[in-house]
Amino acid sequence: MSQLKDILYIPNIHIGNEISSYLKDRGVTKAKLARDLGLDSAYLGKLLSKKSLETKTLISICNALEHNFFILWCPDIQSNDLISAPVEAPYCIGKKIDLRLRELKMTQIDFASRGGIPRSDYARVTKKTSFDTDKLAQISRILGKNFFNEYCLNKKQVNNNTSEGDSLLIKRYENLVIENSRLKQELNDARMEIARLRYTV
Repeated sequence: MSQLKDILYIPNIHIGNEISSYLKDRGVTKAKLARDLGLDSAYLGKLLSKKSLETKTLISICNALEHNFFILWCPDIQSNDLISAPVEAPYCIGKKIDLRLRELKMTQIDFASRGGIPRSDYARVTKKTSFDTDKLAQISRILGKNFFNEYCLNKKQVNNNTSEGDSLLIKRYENLVIENSRLKQELNDARMEIARLRYTV
């Protein structure tokens, strides 16, 4: 496995407190935010008491307030590279984690032990489209790559930061998805033809 020279610095953020402070500073009530999100006020209150949130939930809050809170985990991003709003979920963040593991040649066992993730959950993790922010911060530190950047950088900047190896792996993955879909269709057609022949015999 490749050795990481330094532990990546990712700030330890209490996102609920940060959002509450943002609301207070701008004179926005939690009741209004709850209405904008289509949530019960009491439920929103519980969300904002939490240290971490699911990234999909945070995206909704970012877009409702027109402010990108993901920047809190990205101290190195320049303001001209930042997406303010609307914020979009990156394509399969779990797949980007999987690509990073391949790049580092880190085994599933090693990743599971460092990340506190059962090895049996590895496949599920690499298919996820939303993560708890604390868990994503932990994974970013373990793998030496700030995955919060995916929610902050404009697409052009993200593409410029993507290594050639990553691009080839992503392209191969996309081609395999297409090929898998085609093979499934061919298999289904073959089954139908076999069934038809058996019925006519």
